[in-house]
Amino acid sequence: MSIGILGDTATIKGFQLAGITHSTQVEGNDKATALHAFRALQDKKLSMIIVTQNVSQLLRKELLNTLRENPIPAIVEIPGKNASSGHARLIESITNKAIGSNIR
Repeated sequence: MSIGILGDTATIKGFQLAGITHSTQVEGNDKATALHAFRALQDKKLSMIIVTQNVSQLLRKELLNTLRENPIPAIVEIPGKNASSGHARLIESITNKAIGSNIR
């Protein structure tokens, strides 16, 4: 399964440590940059694209349209670096499922 991630630098680095190689950094609120980065990941024919919440909010319409047109790649929204610490278990669970291994 090929997985990519689109989000802030800190979140991407964590997923890279877990073995995710397809990643694009999006910092700030520039929708055009985020959309370009998303399209670049789509072109890689990935099975799943993980998107941080702040990027997902920028691209909500485009992400929903993509999911309506084709269920692959699966698009999964996760909290980013500015999320509350209560989301740590959710991120860990998603990562474990994505890579098929416990990262503890």
